[in-house]
Amino acid sequence: MKFLQYLKNLSKFLICFIPPIVLIIILIFIPTLFTLVMCFENYGNSIRIILGKLEDRNFVNSIYNSFLYTLCTVTLQIILGYLTALLMFFIPKNRFSIFIWIIFFLPYAVPSTVAVISWSMSLREEGFISYVLKYFFNIDNYSWFKEYLLLSTIIVSVWQFYPFVYIGLLTSLRKIPHNLLRSSEIDGARFYQKIKYIIFPQTKKTLISIIVLRILLMFTKFDTPYLMGINNKSNELTLLPTYIYSLINISGINTISASAAMYFPLILVMLFTSIFILLRIKKLVNN
Repeated sequence: MKFLQYLKNLSKFLICFIPPIVLIIILIFIPTLFTLVMCFENYGNSIRIILGKLEDRNFVNSIYNSFLYTLCTVTLQIILGYLTALLMFFIPKNRFSIFIWIIFFLPYAVPSTVAVISWSMSLREEGFISYVLKYFFNIDNYSWFKEYLLLSTIIVSVWQFYPFVYIGLLTSLRKIPHNLLRSSEIDGARFYQKIKYIIFPQTKKTLISIIVLRILLMFTKFDTPYLMGINNKSNELTLLPTYIYSLINISGINTISASAAMYFPLILVMLFTSIFILLRIKKLVNN
């Protein structure tokens, strides 16, 4: 009987866990292993290409721009996402609040092509942004899209992806017991005290996870920077993903292994950087 019960439990375990394990192997481990094989398939040639690219100014600029782009977009996404989540948390639930929730979430549902086209038109010399700046601040019409392409791309990326932070933090805020907030109001706690001593401690774990995810995702972001810079020849928007894509597109299949070898170590650097940031934030929060 015990043996039959053991087999029954084992069969349940296999039925539940084999499908996700197979998916993890197919979708994660095999592509990762393939990338590693590509990195070291022609190791000597890859090293020569990488060392040669270190003298390429565009390659160095792409690394610098990628770190700058990641830092600015993640920071602004966290700030904007946290503020909108707090706003939705304190707004009373009604039909109007549902409409606001949809408005805040809408940018995340917009395809990158549509977002880039609409923002590129708004940031041109005769676009909506220039008109607003001219009307309210008497600033002459200026082509932000043409002259400040990296800044324009940061603006588009923040607008497009801050709802990820907003949804994650709002979900965490919804889990805070209302009795805790009511007790703080009875004790005379002010708004900033609620945020400092109740809301932030309750959401810090979610916030740390979101920060790490956003760093990794924005560092490898390709579509938005590529679409923003596709009609602009400026090197200002040469990020590492777009640089590697152009390298493969121009030089052909022979540089794919070198491109993988260039990108994989930087992914590891970003991973360890994210872990370092995570540990530093935890230390600051605990103190």
